[in-house]
Amino acid sequence: MYDRRKGSGNSPDSPVVPAPTNNHYPTLLTREHLAARWSVSTRTVDRLRQDGCLPWVDLRGGRAAKPVVRFLLSDVEAYEQAARMDCGRVDS
Repeated sequence: MYDRRKGSGNSPDSPVVPAPTNNHYPTLLTREHLAARWSVSTRTVDRLRQDGCLPWVDLRGGRAAKPVVRFLLSDVEAYEQAARMDCGRVDS
């Protein structure tokens, strides 16, 4: 694929790269979305994060006073899977 417009600088040898789709980026959840997903309060999500039970990503750009907290969907799904495994476990 190339741009045939005059003066575009693109030729058949230099393809136009399409913009990335969301499939190339990880899905991030806010604490509100995660709380809704689990039907719990945002305070419960905060407690799990602060206790180190749930991995999170800080997206603040620069030196903001408060972190911009997001959760990777893959981490959330792994946490959910581990919780399901623990519920089915029988201790001897």
